[in-house]
Amino acid sequence: MLNGNLVDTQPTKEGYQVDGEASPGGLGDFVGGIGDFEMAPVVDGHKTFVSGHPTSDAFFISDLVPALILLQESSLGSLYEEKIKTLYQPILNAGDYLAAPSSIQDMYKSDSKVTNHLFFDAASMILAGKFLNNNSIMTSGYDVLNKILAQQTNDGIFLEKGGGDSGYQAVSLYNLAEIAIFTGDKSLLSPLQRGMAWELTKIEPNGEISAEGNTRTGGCQEVTFGKCKGISIPEVLRAFALYSALTGDQSVMGTAEKIKNYYYEGTVAVPEPLNILGTTTGLVFFGIVSTAHCATHRKIKKRKLNK
Repeated sequence: MLNGNLVDTQPTKEGYQVDGEASPGGLGDFVGGIGDFEMAPVVDGHKTFVSGHPTSDAFFISDLVPALILLQESSLGSLYEEKIKTLYQPILNAGDYLAAPSSIQDMYKSDSKVTNHLFFDAASMILAGKFLNNNSIMTSGYDVLNKILAQQTNDGIFLEKGGGDSGYQAVSLYNLAEIAIFTGDKSLLSPLQRGMAWELTKIEPNGEISAEGNTRTGGCQEVTFGKCKGISIPEVLRAFALYSALTGDQSVMGTAEKIKNYYYEGTVAVPEPLNILGTTTGLVFFGIVSTAHCATHRKIKKRKLNK
C-alpha cells in the first residue's frame, strides 16, 4: 500500500517485490487487502516489505503504519481489528530489519546528504515502535531523529545536498509533525517551529513558493524520469496543514490557503479541523485530506515556479 493505493506483490527468486501499477481505490481496497502482504528474508536474515534497501522499506512503513493507526481509531476499527492484527508480526519483522545496525549504516551512507530521507527512516521506526509498543525499534528511530535535529541549521533548515530547499524542507516538516502527533513528544515543537519559520520565508505574498536558492527542486537541478524535479505542492500543503493543526497557528493555515489559491483553480478548500482535533486521527486526517484535496484536483493553473 503506497500513498493510499493497494499494490500487489509477486514472488521472485530474491523475495517479494512490488509488481504492477497501484490500483486506484482507497479505503475499500486498502482494508480488503490487509493481511495479504507477503514478506521474505532479504538481508542479514531480516525481512522486508519492498526491497533490499532499508530506505525503500522506510517509505513504505512510514505510510502503512499511520494508515493502520487511523483505521484503528476510526469507526471501522472494530470491524477490521482481526485483519490489522495479522500485520503485527510482518511489521515487527520489518521494524527489526530497519533497526538492524547494518540497515542503520546503509541509511546514513545513502541518505546523509538528503535529510528528508533520514526523516522517513526515523519516522518508520518510531511509528512502527509506537504501533507495536516496541521500545527497542522506537529507540533506534529516535537515535536517527536526534542526529537529524542536531544538524538543523540556526536558520531552521534541514539540509538537502548542503543547502536549503523549499520543496524538501516541507517533506521533512510533515514527517516531523507526524512523529510529534503520534508520539505526543512536545520537545519536537521547537525544531518544527524553527523549520516552519524558514519555510515561510519561501512563500511569496501571493502564495507562490519560491525556488530561489533551492539545491534540488524548482530549477532543474535534478532530473527524474526525463523531467526536471519540481516542488510538490501537495506535500507543502500537507506540512502546513499538519503544523497548523498541531500548533493551532491559524496564520500558517492562512498561508496554505494562499498557496492553494495560487496553484489550483476551482473551490478546493483546505479543510477546517473543527471537532476532530482532539485525536491523533483528527490531526493526521486533517493533514492528509488537505493534501488529497489538492493532489486529486486536476485543474492546475498553468504557472511555473519562478518563471
